[in-house]
Amino acid sequence: MSVAIIDMKLFQEIENDNLLKTTLKQLIKAFNNMNIDIKIEKLENTEYLKDEKFYDLIKDIPSKNNKLDNYLLYSIYDNKAHYLITDDEGIHEKAKVLGINNKVMPLKIAYDMFAINNTIGRKFPKHYW
Repeated sequence: MSVAIIDMKLFQEIENDNLLKTTLKQLIKAFNNMNIDIKIEKLENTEYLKDEKFYDLIKDIPSKNNKLDNYLLYSIYDNKAHYLITDDEGIHEKAKVLGINNKVMPLKIAYDMFAINNTIGRKFPKHYW
């Protein structure tokens, strides 16, 4: 079963935006229909600090919520989850450095891929996002 992590910050961002709220609801519905397990993660551990390669790649890239961002990214990097849905540019920057940017996507792209096109398992051109 595939696992998708939805960044909790998205829920804060959509509070006053009905379009984003609807988009997120439709994405969650699509994930449920496709049997993709959804996780809404909180910082639970610092396992990523033990992975020297991971930590060396991202340690100098600043982000607002470094510990939480690194934990979310490590879940993807270590294959504990398959997708990370976030609009956080700092996370996307780190994902590029780690070479996992094809699994870390903004809400709109995830919605297009899963809710509209139902494209799980297909490859999208790099310019798609």
